[in-house]
Order: sequence, then structure tokens, then C-alpha cells
Amino acid sequence: MALPWRLDRAGKECAMTRNVSKPVPTEGDGGRMEKLTAAALSWLAHPRLAIRVAAIGMLLAAPSLLIGVLADDHFIRMGVLGYPGVPGLETSRLDCFSFCDGVPEHNHARIDYCLVPWWTPDHANLSFFRPMSALTHYIDFRFLEPAWWVMHLHSLLWYGILCAAAALLYRRMLTTPWVAGLAGLLYAVDDAHGIPAGWLSNRNALLTTLFGVLVLIAHDAGRRKAWRPGILLATLSLIAGLTCGEATISVGGYLLAYMLFLDKGSIKERILSLVPYGLVVLVYLTYYRMHGYGTGGSGLYRDPFSHPGAYLLAVLMYLPSLLHAQVGLIPANIYALLSPFWQFVHSAVGMAASAVFFLLILPLLRRDPLARFLAAGMVLASLPVCSTLPGERLLCFTGLGAMALIALFIEEATKCWKSPQRSWRRTVDKSAVAFFLVAHAVIAPLSMPFSSISTSFFGNAFEHGISRLPSDPGVASKSIVMIRAPADVFPTSVRPIRLTRGQTIPRHVWALATGPGAVKATRVDPYTLDVWNEGGFFSFPYGTTFRGPQDPFEVDEVLRVDGFTATVLSITDDRRPQVIRFRFDVPLEDPSLAWYAMGLERTEPCPPPTAGREVYLPHADPLKWLLANEP
Repeated sequence: MALPWRLDRAGKECAMTRNVSKPVPTEGDGGRMEKLTAAALSWLAHPRLAIRVAAIGMLLAAPSLLIGVLADDHFIRMGVLGYPGVPGLETSRLDCFSFCDGVPEHNHARIDYCLVPWWTPDHANLSFFRPMSALTHYIDFRFLEPAWWVMHLHSLLWYGILCAAAALLYRRMLTTPWVAGLAGLLYAVDDAHGIPAGWLSNRNALLTTLFGVLVLIAHDAGRRKAWRPGILLATLSLIAGLTCGEATISVGGYLLAYMLFLDKGSIKERILSLVPYGLVVLVYLTYYRMHGYGTGGSGLYRDPFSHPGAYLLAVLMYLPSLLHAQVGLIPANIYALLSPFWQFVHSAVGMAASAVFFLLILPLLRRDPLARFLAAGMVLASLPVCSTLPGERLLCFTGLGAMALIALFIEEATKCWKSPQRSWRRTVDKSAVAFFLVAHAVIAPLSMPFSSISTSFFGNAFEHGISRLPSDPGVASKSIVMIRAPADVFPTSVRPIRLTRGQTIPRHVWALATGPGAVKATRVDPYTLDVWNEGGFFSFPYGTTFRGPQDPFEVDEVLRVDGFTATVLSITDDRRPQVIRFRFDVPLEDPSLAWYAMGLERTEPCPPPTAGREVYLPHADPLKWLLANEP
């Protein structure tokens, strides 16, 4: 149903009418192109389009049925099963998104069992309140295992429901039926949704966005139709969404934009309409903080409450990359793999491209309050996800506004092509329409199947690298020492992965250095190695998951774990270790130690150097290593 206060564009630059389901004919009404266009618009305006786009979205993400469990899936499975074999971590089965919780005793247990790296501080916290999402995983791993494909089908069903809900929201809010249908189709085939739809661990993104869409539908019904249950249902949907994941807060961006641009009540009534949601969020954040949920100490997250300055800087860097990834072609996923200089370039390009996008839709923004609602909501909804590294998987809420804006722009541009406007503007509009259609109606659906299985590229490489570590029964009493590991999460993944696969788990798996940088290990005495790391230890993003710049190192700082003592001998300008001395409790040649390293292409044995000698590992190409370790 159309919004009653949608501005009538009649008499403006180009004639527009409400509920137009057929295009303005160009030339030759009986031509083949006109018939195809009419058929396409009729298909997009079909009353059951929601079911159609849901089926299309699920079909495009269907290759994920074959990829099994990967990466964080193993950690979530271990949490659902109650951390078997790890005493001291007895937590709720619905707390499986707590990777470390800031409790020193728990973090010490995680360090002893190598679920977090040895350099993790006592207060490190990567704990997320997602009981409803956890419940879906509990169902997976308690009742569906080992039918991994059924678990992925479970995720695909949630994605189909999300696509259908988004299509219903567009049908409700966009005036022209085929425009609403186009927006729904573009949202369903958006390759940015491939990872949430295809990766079990990211199912929470589907659930949070689904309940966010339900919030908007119910809120619109309550405000526009004065339907009394609307605000109540919207509030309940918000509560349900928040129990699925923190990202539900992003819907607040659309609610605020709705109040500013669409709500026709008085100022007081508009503000009061948001009070129930504000109270829910306030209670939620209070509970969240009181029970220790949140992020702390990680270099991958910026807590807006604990470190507002770092968060604002992240917004300046990440927001342009996210917006451009949504409306353009440069992916946000590559951001984490770039050097600081190229990250700045990525953000600058994103800022320029985003500015071009908003200039294109500026005439639409000036005339149409719905367009202003969508644009403001899209930007505001992107702010919460700027607390972590940019990635397409974070764009489910952003895409709600972006796809509707693109559909509105296409409608506006095509209606104006025959109007007496300047030729340069007509050329720009035609070029923009062609770009959006190619990018979002051709490239995106072609990329969606690959996006849905993209996590397997890294997950399989890690599993293959881990499979090269010893797995005989005797390794249960041994400690595997990796002079260099691909990333900080590589050694911490050994226990969860081998638990899933039913393989022997080593007593310890330690990584002395992480990342592709060159490493030199020099023998000091029978028990001691001095390890130098090119560019410093724990560089971003390979080693900062559990300890970031908020916890800098000091010269002579000592870290003691079960098996060795690490002493920082020198640090870099940004206060990361440059050289660390590792003194083991047993001689380096002791049979209880198995030595390995990330080589140029594979994980391979790497015995410690003999007395007075050194081992040098040259810089490794991460992409080459990943490709070499694909099974």
C-alpha cells in the first residue's frame, strides 16, 4: 500500500503518477522490446513476488549446502556441546558466542587449552549476547549433526523468509508496484548476503535483519494506519531481534529516519512513538553490560562506549567503504588484507563513489520524503557495524535502503528520458541506470553463489593446514610449537576442528609469531629462542583479534603460560613486540615438543636451530599460502 503523504511529482521535471505499473512507451508500442519490458514489469508487480524473490535468493545461495562446517562454526559447536574436555568453562549452551568473556579464570583456562593465544590479557572480552541465534545452532548440532547440508538448508530458509519480508516492506512503502518488486529482487540477489546466507556462524545477521524488517512493517502500520497493535508488535519484534544479535540496533537508524521524514504526527507524537524502542534498547544495553557482554582488548572491534574516539575514527574510515561496497563494485572484504596506505585509498575511493551516488539521487532526495527516509536510514543503519572491519556480510540492513533507492532512481530516470531535460543529464542518467542494472541485476546474482561459499576458501585452507600437523594418538601428550602461524586464530582452531572431526587433540598448540612477515628464530641456550618478527609481532589483522592497540606491550614485559615464559626484549614505535625471548620448561629438542611453521606455501615441520644458529623464514604471500592449502 502506498504511503498517503508521498509527494506527487506531477508538474515537476518529469510527469509521475501513483501506482503506475506500465512504462511510458518510447517508440513502437508493438515492438518486441516493449513487450519484453511490459512482461518484466508485470512480473515485478506480481502480487506473489515475495515468494518468488525468496525462492530466487535461496536458489542462488544453494551452493552453500555443500560446504559443511567452517571456521567459527567449530567454536560455536564446541560451545553448544559445553566445551567438552575443557574444565573451567562450564557456561550456558546458549552462550556459544562467548569466545572469551573477560573473566580471568575463564581466560586462563582458554589459554591453557589454546582456545585463545598465549598473549591474551586477563580482561580480553569477545562475548556476544545472542541466545535466539544460539538456540538455532543448538538445534543444528544436537539434532541435525552430521547432516551438515540440513544445517545450511536451515540457514537458507531463514534467508528466504528475510527476502520475502523485505519484499513485503517494499510493496508497503514504495508507490509503484514494479519498483517495489525491483527493489525486492535486487535485495534477494545481492551478493553481499552470500556469506550470511551460506555461513552457519553468520546466521545471526539474517535473524537480526528479519526482525528489523518486522519492526519497520509493524511501526509503519501503527503510525500510518493508527493500528494500535502495531507499536506493540514492533516492540516485541525489536526484543526478539536483540536476542538474536547486536546488529538489530541498526534498525534504529530507519526508525529515526521515519520519524524525521515520513511520520506526519506532531513533534511530540513523533518523539513519543520512539520511546518504547528507546526503553527496550536501554534495558538491553544495561543487561548487556551488567552481564559482561561486549568487546574489549581486541584490535578488530571498536567499542563506541569504552573508546569513542577510536570508534569515530573507524566510522570515518569504514563507513565510505561500506556504502560503496553496497551501491558500487569495489568489495569491502578486501579492506582487512590491505596495508594502512591502501586502506586509506580504499576509504577515499569509497567516499568519492558514495558522493557520486548521492549526487545522482539528489533530485530524488529534494522531491521525495520517502527517498530521504531511505537514504538517511541506510547511512544511520551502517553506523553500528562500523565497530568492526568492513565486510559485505555487515550490509544486510544497509541494503534495505540502498536497493529501494536504486529502484526509485531507475524509475525516475526512465520516466525522464523523454522529458525536455538537458542532454548531459539524460546521458548521465542512462549511464547510471546501466551501471546499476549491470552491477546489481547481472553481476550480483552471478556472484551470489560464489559469495555463499566464499568462507570455505579460508576455512578449508585452515583445515588443510591443520591437517598437516601431527594427529597420531601420541600427540595428545605433546605440545605443537609453530614458529610462525598464518594468523592468531590458526592455532586456536585446532582443538575445535579436531573435536568436530573426531581426531586426536594435542595438549597445546602455540604460535610464537603470526602473519606472513619474515621471522628469524635464534637459539640462545638449550631452553631458549629469541624470535624477531619483521614489522613487529601481532600486526593488524593477523594477530590483533585478542589483543589490540588498547593493550600495548612494554620492554621487559613477561607473560607466563603453562609450558614457557615470553619476555619482550624490544618493541616497535606503535608498542608491539619486535623481539621476544621464549624460554621453555623443557629443552627445545624434548620429544614433548613438535616444531612446525607456516612456510612459503604450506604448514611444514621446522625444527628449532642448533646452538648458536638461527632459522630464517622469509616473507610469505598469504594468497599463495591459502591457494596451496586448498584441498
